[in-house]
Amino acid sequence: MEEHYNQLIFDNRELWENYDVSGEIKAKLPLIFEKIPTDVHSIIDIGCGNGEITNRFPDEYKVLGVDLSEEALKHVTREKLRCSCDDISPVENRSYDMVFSSELIEHLPSDLLKRTMLEFKRIAEKYIFISVPNREQLSYYHIKCPSCNTRFHAYGHLNSFTIERLQQLLGDEFRVSWHTTDGKQVREYNPWLLKLRHRLAGKYFAPSKYTVCPGCENRDYPEHRGNLLSKLFNGLNLIFPARKKQYWLMAIFERV
Repeated sequence: MEEHYNQLIFDNRELWENYDVSGEIKAKLPLIFEKIPTDVHSIIDIGCGNGEITNRFPDEYKVLGVDLSEEALKHVTREKLRCSCDDISPVENRSYDMVFSSELIEHLPSDLLKRTMLEFKRIAEKYIFISVPNREQLSYYHIKCPSCNTRFHAYGHLNSFTIERLQQLLGDEFRVSWHTTDGKQVREYNPWLLKLRHRLAGKYFAPSKYTVCPGCENRDYPEHRGNLLSKLFNGLNLIFPARKKQYWLMAIFERV
């Protein structure tokens, strides 16, 4: 599957108006706020979206929200800046105590990801706090466009992360000072059964009303229904042993 950074998803006004309807992001807030180091006084939230977290940072912190989506930034009530995460040139070197990034870097193609991590390290005076999906099984969320047959992730995710990979991306300048997994329990789908479900049953992840194909920009998807084969594979998957995990991976990296 090709890498597709799908900006069309993030320019959807309705998406940001109805963001976090499940309450999963709000549920993370107490842990995030509890773990902010005591010597942090300024925070830059890179990839802040509609400010679901940015707006709720306690008033004691100087906060700047950064995002590329004009639609998302309309909802941000703290200081904000519109620019790409890989080029935040208006912000000076080591000008914020902590760089914060929640559910951003899993969306980035490899080159953009590398440049973004360089910006994190350039701007952070002391800490980088990252939250991403935990060891995400990317193929489970694949959708196949009925118009052009492009396969893509339902939420635009391109990367799966472990704490080791995050550390590798940040290099020797920062070291892990704290990390944890949190959130709902997720059961992985057997990868061989998933391939068979895709190839033989022709069934992929269910599209939502926000789904846009990055290949042809198709927004019209038929009603998602299983068939006998897909139901068989789903049943077999419940029998096979599977790894369970918590959905979120959160980590704080401290400048060495």
